[in-house]
Amino acid sequence: MNISFKGSNFNRTIQVKSKKPIFKILEEEKIKISPPPIAAIIDNCLFDLDYKLKTDSSVTLINYQCREGAAVYRRSLSFILNAAAKRLYPESGLIIGQSISNGYYYDFKHPSLKMDSKILEKISKEMKAIIEKKIPFVHELYPKQSAIKLFRKLGYKQKVYLLETLKGPDTRIVSCAGFQDISYGPMLPHTGLAQTFDLQIYKPGFILIFPNPQRPNETPKITDCPSLFEIYKETKNWNKIIGIKTVSNLNNICIKGGVSNAIRVAEALHEKKIIEIANHIKNNRDIKVILVAGPSASGKTTTIKRLSIQLAVNNIQAISISLDDYFVDRDRTPRNASGILDFECPEALDITGFNKDIKDLLEGKTIELNRFSFKEGKQIKGKIFKVPEERDFVLVVEGLHALNPGLLTGVEKTSKLKIYLSALTQLSIDDHNRIFTSDTRLIRRIVRDHLFRNNSATNTLSRWDSVRKGEEKYIFPYQETADITFNSALVYEPAVLKIFAERFLLQVGADKREYVEATRILNFLNLFVGIPADKVPPTSILREFIGGSGFVY
Repeated sequence: MNISFKGSNFNRTIQVKSKKPIFKILEEEKIKISPPPIAAIIDNCLFDLDYKLKTDSSVTLINYQCREGAAVYRRSLSFILNAAAKRLYPESGLIIGQSISNGYYYDFKHPSLKMDSKILEKISKEMKAIIEKKIPFVHELYPKQSAIKLFRKLGYKQKVYLLETLKGPDTRIVSCAGFQDISYGPMLPHTGLAQTFDLQIYKPGFILIFPNPQRPNETPKITDCPSLFEIYKETKNWNKIIGIKTVSNLNNICIKGGVSNAIRVAEALHEKKIIEIANHIKNNRDIKVILVAGPSASGKTTTIKRLSIQLAVNNIQAISISLDDYFVDRDRTPRNASGILDFECPEALDITGFNKDIKDLLEGKTIELNRFSFKEGKQIKGKIFKVPEERDFVLVVEGLHALNPGLLTGVEKTSKLKIYLSALTQLSIDDHNRIFTSDTRLIRRIVRDHLFRNNSATNTLSRWDSVRKGEEKYIFPYQETADITFNSALVYEPAVLKIFAERFLLQVGADKREYVEATRILNFLNLFVGIPADKVPPTSILREFIGGSGFVY
């Protein structure tokens, strides 16, 4: 067989006489690559390095600095953590939580086990012992009923409930170091490749810290995120109220006919939060400017419309202003390192003009509120505008850079309210497996772009890395400066989005690089029992992405 190996800085073709795992071929041929490969892409499908090549193949080797490679490493390291915790504290019930900084938050289910430095040191030592032994991750295909019996015997109820709702006769199980789990994707060939990690107490639990993406042999310092963590705790409380913590909980409610009530409660919790924000503004009438920011597909537009209604109930008129109307003319737009127009950097905005307009409005002056024509690529004359003298009002500013400290430097701090919209996934798959935080937004965007922006799932997926880099650079650094954080994710939404996203993702060609990610998302959506769109209320944030909203956009 002729095997062509490719990588970011590697290209070599070799001949192999028999069927062998990829990592064995690399070892025997003494092929050393830096950074080391973690997984492989063959025909735009992601495989473990222990995959046996059977025919002539072109193999793209990926490392930790690649999104798919990082996911394999994190999945494997999380597995090792669970194996270590089970050995040391078999009755503790380790539970995976939210993504925090560059790691995953964990806590113990058993209330008698309180996290401290001694416990964390024991777990770290046990993980290192497992890693040192280079124990292979073994994948086996179980008949579904046999897998259910296995997890029932192990006491993993959530895995049992999930398997009972999944289609198909077989289940892939991965085993290593005395721990067994449902396989949700490729793993490292053995534990010895997961050398870099750290554990840090984050009360009441701890964080499993992953390698630095730029320096894979180092772990970064965790940035404290108190506001984000408070939202995480609030979300957990919402889950308890609704009665849905995992995918299997949601599936069971769908099957048993209780999903309509769950949707009503989830939407009511959103509305309650928006009312609380409106009442806070009513009780603090020095606030004259509300700055709303959030990453792509976080639901900013609908949230602002719902907030405007609640402000009207409080006899306050909300006047919406979009930062998008302050883009500089196209010929003045900066370009990134690749020479492409960079609409996400602050320099793409006329911040000076924006600051002047807001200051003039607050002083009661009349301004010409321009708008940006995306078709013409320039600002065009808008309407003459002045804030109402006879009514109480607030200016609601929405945009990518709304939390940037360079905005409204001449406006008193007490006159501004900063709101950060997140979309933190409220569900976990089970106690040991989480859902990517950004998947909620990515699936929302795939559906919205296809339905309303004439963009295929292929195009949306191809741009997602660039979108994420912009968020990492221009949005996330300021999220902790917000006065209020609102989680716009809905616990039931993956089951609704599934109905739309599946058919759009199936249109991604197998010859496209985006097919890897499309396949991953399709496998994820397969975990859910679908919910018809007609169950979603017309004022829901979800309607911004699937259509049928009671609001005009």
